[in-house]
Amino acid sequence: YSPGNASMNIAINNSTVNTNLNADMVDGYHASDLQGWKRVSTIELGVDAQSIDFTGLNGDSDLIYMIIYRILGGATGHSLKLRLNNDSAANYSDNYFYGLTAITGLVDNAAVGGYLTSGTSLKTHGKIIINAKSGYIRTMLTESGGVNSSNDIAESGFSRVIWKNTTGNVTSINIVASAANMILTGSRAELWARR
Repeated sequence: YSPGNASMNIAINNSTVNTNLNADMVDGYHASDLQGWKRVSTIELGVDAQSIDFTGLNGDSDLIYMIIYRILGGATGHSLKLRLNNDSAANYSDNYFYGLTAITGLVDNAAVGGYLTSGTSLKTHGKIIINAKSGYIRTMLTESGGVNSSNDIAESGFSRVIWKNTTGNVTSINIVASAANMILTGSRAELWARR
């Protein structure tokens, strides 16, 4: 028995496969089979915009997406919506629970995008999980927290969103403000996929 590879070398990479020590295996799985979160894209706005758009996606391949974001909002009251494939029709339903001074719930809100948050001088951060595979109603979970209004009132929110389109492959994910230039310079979002 030799613990080394065919060249009798140990613990160095000389491009000769070690047949006695299968270093490619972790808990019985090939290292290439292990999946984890991998960052797909990062967008940081250099100018004010109405949306942050992740494009060129393949939801049928990636299956699950996660977005981590920090949004700086304009001084005029507006809302943020989550859209898949920039679908602006009433193909969504959401439940949103948020708290300023009390807990409020919006139940089965037919929507033109999944509700994320709204307010004046909005400063919010959050996380979104999206089950993206076609053949099913797409489900999304969101959580957000931040400061709502120029009076620096804290807000926390959680929502469950569904996109009723079961056939279209998710090729883009869009965070959209209700008015032009309401997502301010310095806003940032990272898209991650299970790969």
